[in-house]
Amino acid sequence: MKYLTEFFEFIALDGCKHIILSAVMAVVLNIFLLTWAAGLVALGVGVAKEFYDYKTGSGQVQVKDVVCDVIGVLIGVL
Repeated sequence: MKYLTEFFEFIALDGCKHIILSAVMAVVLNIFLLTWAAGLVALGVGVAKEFYDYKTGSGQVQVKDVVCDVIGVLIGVL
């Protein structure tokens, strides 16, 4: 139970948004693309958003956001 609590504290609200958006993107893109390609594009969008935050300073660059994007893509393609 301790690990589950730590996981949810790590994720927080922002992480949940990343997971949901990545999963939805992967599902929608899977209509038009092969599953692996849909996953790569969805993940690429998440990474591009972090790169944009880094270059413009408009947001914080966080590794946990990319981790949450990966989790969301995995959920979306499965």
